[in-house]
Amino acid sequence: LWTTYEYTAETIRGKSELTIPGPFSQNSSTNKEGDGLSKDYIFGWSYGISESFTVLIPDYMGRASGSAAVDNKGQFKDSESGKTIKNKIMPRLQGQQNGNQVLQELVRASNPYRGDVQFTSGPMYYGAIICFLFVLGLFLVRGSMKWWLLSSTILMFMFGWGRHFGAFNYFLYDHFPMFNKFRAVMMAVGVGQLFVTLLAILAVKELVTNKDIASEAKKKAVLMAGGIVGGLCVLIYLGSMGGFIDFAGPRDAPILGQYPDLQNALFADRAGMLQSDALRSLLLIALAAGALWAYAADKLKWAYALPVLGALVLIDFWGVDQRFLSAEDFKTKQEVNSSVPKTTADNTILKDTNPHYRVLDVSRGSPWQSASASYFHKSIGGYHAAKLMRFQDLCEYYFFNPAQTALTENLPILGMFNVKYVIVNSDSQPFSNPNATGPSWFVREYEMVENADAEIKALGKLDPRAKAVIDKKYTDYMSGLEMDSTITPGDHITLNSYHPDKMVYTVKATKERLAVFSEVYYPPSKGWNVYIDGKKQDPSFIKANYAIRAARVPAGEYELEMRFEPKSYKTGSLVGLLCSLLIIGGFGFLLFKTYQGFDPEAYVEKANAEKAAAQEAAQKKSGKKEAKPSKPRSRKQSPKRRKK
Repeated sequence: LWTTYEYTAETIRGKSELTIPGPFSQNSSTNKEGDGLSKDYIFGWSYGISESFTVLIPDYMGRASGSAAVDNKGQFKDSESGKTIKNKIMPRLQGQQNGNQVLQELVRASNPYRGDVQFTSGPMYYGAIICFLFVLGLFLVRGSMKWWLLSSTILMFMFGWGRHFGAFNYFLYDHFPMFNKFRAVMMAVGVGQLFVTLLAILAVKELVTNKDIASEAKKKAVLMAGGIVGGLCVLIYLGSMGGFIDFAGPRDAPILGQYPDLQNALFADRAGMLQSDALRSLLLIALAAGALWAYAADKLKWAYALPVLGALVLIDFWGVDQRFLSAEDFKTKQEVNSSVPKTTADNTILKDTNPHYRVLDVSRGSPWQSASASYFHKSIGGYHAAKLMRFQDLCEYYFFNPAQTALTENLPILGMFNVKYVIVNSDSQPFSNPNATGPSWFVREYEMVENADAEIKALGKLDPRAKAVIDKKYTDYMSGLEMDSTITPGDHITLNSYHPDKMVYTVKATKERLAVFSEVYYPPSKGWNVYIDGKKQDPSFIKANYAIRAARVPAGEYELEMRFEPKSYKTGSLVGLLCSLLIIGGFGFLLFKTYQGFDPEAYVEKANAEKAAAQEAAQKKSGKKEAKPSKPRSRKQSPKRRKK
């Protein structure tokens, strides 16, 4: 937690050094007015209040985003949407100039999901029987355990509703520590499943083990819980048939309004999914409630009721899980390794014997979303939900530019990250970046600028191979460094070995130089140290060109190391270890004190005496005479038995 908290300040969950947004920061995830993520980005993934019924009825909102008309193999489904497009709309589109394009739009528009979020891979489903047992727990479980589980469940739903419960969540966003770091508040609904399941387990425990609850009370509790949860399923089913539930979605494509027959078919598909799952949940609840009522009424032994209950829960989850995870989703190791085949461009790049370079791959979609290039190369792209803020700033200033000329214009900036190759077309030769700097280099001059805004703007016209741009806050560090417009032949700084936590360089310099490194800047105060021939340097390095590292290196020939040695990790690990030892030691001491001087014979004698007293009290209460102890049977066999 400590290291994560320390890292957070440097990411898009933190605060940017910039005071003005980049020209390509539309719909940015960052909060330009303070730290954390933007309000629109966080609450763009809010669970609808009515969508919460998916915890009981999985297809209440129409399952996952996709197409209700066509399956993954491109075949029309046996659904109302599929039959409408195939039999009614396709004949009308045949012969039209843009008929195929319209057909594709209609297939995409027939989305079974009618919820509020942009897209979903499936519902938050707790399980129909688990929900029934949760309500049963509200009747049977006593004490504070029930109330904190119930209140925590409600709180998670309130978090998950996000902007739909804005009076609560917007206040938390503005005032509650760390709340503005969450990417999608709807995930809190998933956390609520932990509390619901725990109370469901406690309900079964009370039903079986608590003898203080009368049998009639247990039977009544089972019927009431089943009636409440099952009755809700019935109401939703009837509401879907009576027009009380609107099957239009807030994100339905406008083109549906032009094809009312397809729109009605899609609404019918959504209604069918809801009704089918409502009846399914009702049946499972009725069977589970029936088994538990029979147990509470002494009509079914627990040895039989438990397997029935377990089998029903398994059937419930298995049936829903198979909608999203099938045998086809399991791949062999060979299939996984071959899922991203090498291209002509990849094979050409891999012929480079120098391993220290990076690749920008725009042939496999957005390089800031796809990680496919990393199968084979050190990639500058990829995706991270909590990427470093300064790299996000670079993207919003330069890399997110959609113009066709943007790639060419940004080659110098890519070059300072040692992007040596650019893959534009996977079937052709890669483009070699002439601006690639290498892993490290000496610059001939530097320019001090007023602030971070001026620093990032200067990158648009900078040749990073010759010049560095440095914020004036590093004036003291740069004081006294004499720059030379020429680099003495033979002077170099060369990367010998690379690891994200340790980089080793060989340096030869005839005079003190300013070395620049193609590694993203992360504050030295949070763990980065520089060593020259094993001697730690202080300070280690500074920020240059807004996003990378620079350091003054002395004259001579030596080995320079960059090591990531965060104190938060080392100290935190030590504190964690000591606390774990204290917990284990305390538990051991508790066991020792509990069983110190323990006399098993005295314990058994006391237990027998208490049992005999309880039996005597029960007999007096019932008015029965104490039964005479039966004579012990002789082990001596009868003559007939012996004779036989």
